[in-house]
Amino acid sequence: MKPFAATCLAAVLLAAALPGARAADNHYTCSYRLYANGQPVVRRVEYVEANLQAAMAKFEAFLADLRAQGKHPQHLGCR
Repeated sequence: MKPFAATCLAAVLLAAALPGARAADNHYTCSYRLYANGQPVVRRVEYVEANLQAAMAKFEAFLADLRAQGKHPQHLGCR
């Protein structure tokens, strides 16, 4: 491979990897409980966010969407 082509390929690969390589982001898990057929069901949703407050805001929006669908989720917390 010619040096120019190798340099271009390396630049493209690095540029493609940059949006996903957010080292400051953390993984958070938020849980909620629903009742299906009279039985409690606990579900978890994972978020990759800069901080816990951002993850909780997305989770609250997710729960609001469930409520709009006529479901009644119970927030069990995020960590």
